[in-house]
Amino acid sequence: MSVLDLYKMSGKVALLSGAGRGIGAASALCLAEAGADIAIMARSVDQLESVASQARAMGRRAIVVPCDANNADDVTAAVQRTVDELGRIDTVISVVGGSMPQPFMNTSDRDLRNAFENNVINGLRLVRECVPHLLTAGAGVVGASSIVMVSSAIGHVVGRGYVAYGSAKAALDHAVELMAADLNPKIRVNAVAPGAILTEALEIVAT
Repeated sequence: MSVLDLYKMSGKVALLSGAGRGIGAASALCLAEAGADIAIMARSVDQLESVASQARAMGRRAIVVPCDANNADDVTAAVQRTVDELGRIDTVISVVGGSMPQPFMNTSDRDLRNAFENNVINGLRLVRECVPHLLTAGAGVVGASSIVMVSSAIGHVVGRGYVAYGSAKAALDHAVELMAADLNPKIRVNAVAPGAILTEALEIVAT
C-alpha cells in the first residue's frame, strides 16, 4: 500500500466553494484525483465547467453549482442540489474569501464588514448548511466526515495593509477551533493557512 492509498476518497463526495480558479480549483482536482466525486461552487459558470470537465476526464462525477456565497438562499440550494445529485456530502471545503490590502487609515467600516462577510460569515454559513448531511454521511463513525476552511498565514503574522483581511482570517481560525469543539468527535474540523500563492487573484494585487 502506498502513502497515497491512505488518503483515497473513493466513494466520497466533496463540496467546495470558491472552486472556479486558484486554490479552490486545484483542491477540487486533487480530491477528484484521490477518487472523490465533487460539487463545485462559484459565481463563474465557465470557470467551473472547465474544472468539472477535468474531473470527469478522471472518471469522477462532477457537478457545477453556480452560487453567490453572499446569498443564503443560494447556499442552501447549492447544498441541497449536491445531496440530490450526488447522494451525500462527506467533506466540505470553504475556499471563498479574499480582500484587497490597503493602509489602515484608508480602511472604511464597509471594508471591515466586507472582509468579515467574505472570509468568516460566508464560510460558516456554508458549513452550517452542510453539517446535517456530514453527520448522515458519517453514520456515527468518529471522524468520518470533515470540514476544511482555507484561512491565510496573514491571520498569524504581521504585514502592512492587512488589518481587515488579517483580522478576519484570525477570527476564522478561532471559529474553526470552536467548531471543532462543538462537532467533535463525529466531524473533523481543520483550517489550512497558506502563504502567498501565485493565483489570478494575487496577480491582480501584485499589479
